[in-house]
Amino acid sequence: MATFPSVEWIERCEKVDPGYVDRVLRMAEREQKFRHIQTYVGQVFGLVVAFAFLGASTFLIATGHEISGAVLGTIDLVALVAVFVVNQVGKSPLQEESSDKGADEVGPAGSTKAQAATEG
Repeated sequence: MATFPSVEWIERCEKVDPGYVDRVLRMAEREQKFRHIQTYVGQVFGLVVAFAFLGASTFLIATGHEISGAVLGTIDLVALVAVFVVNQVGKSPLQEESSDKGADEVGPAGSTKAQAATEG
């Protein structure tokens, strides 16, 4: 997790390149909007694929191919459950606590705190 730079560092950046901080903030806002759109589109495509497999499974069962339809439907449901389970595991608070705190925090010079500790 990156921390916010100090006010002094921001002021120095603004003196060197006026408007720098504003450009960085706009860039971060655009990136966040892009990621939200990308996530939404991915969810819609995932839903379409899941329903397509479910429809194909139903069609196979209705046309007398019960085993093929059941296998396809089972694979579809197992894949959907797996996506939700993996997503929940990724958001586990236990994983966040066990990660190295401060290892990825970026300092004003662009180096991480972990790098500064090993160099200093």
